[in-house]
Amino acid sequence: METLKFNYPYIQPNGAILDTWIAQYNPLNNEGTIFHTVQTLIDTGATYSVIDTEFVRLLGFQPLDRRENISFINGNPEKLVNDVYDLLFSFDSDKHKPMKVKPSGHDLSSLKYENGYIGFIIGRDILSKCILEYNGIEKHFTVTF
Repeated sequence: METLKFNYPYIQPNGAILDTWIAQYNPLNNEGTIFHTVQTLIDTGATYSVIDTEFVRLLGFQPLDRRENISFINGNPEKLVNDVYDLLFSFDSDKHKPMKVKPSGHDLSSLKYENGYIGFIIGRDILSKCILEYNGIEKHFTVTF
């Protein structure tokens, strides 16, 4: 297992924000895959990871399928059907060990903070493949994958 240690610039109420790397998965050929940096929020309360619909549209990523989700907005359940994308995801900038992930597309434009906006939310579908250690005293977290 590889261990990466991140010092995060901000602590948000819903998790830490960091840069990660995303690429469209190609089952036939991933040589020459182009990864794109995306501001990412770690959300241990999210069942599934989600990616911003505008971000994937701008990159020209094509959906693989559709997924039905239940979202609790202001405590009220709402059924949503969203596109699902077949992507490669990496925590580290070398991208030497990317994970295959299938996040749903959602409008994340309301998730703005002083350095930009969140384009990807890591949920428990990805975190369940990692060890996440949070150290609030030293203001860092460690991800082992």
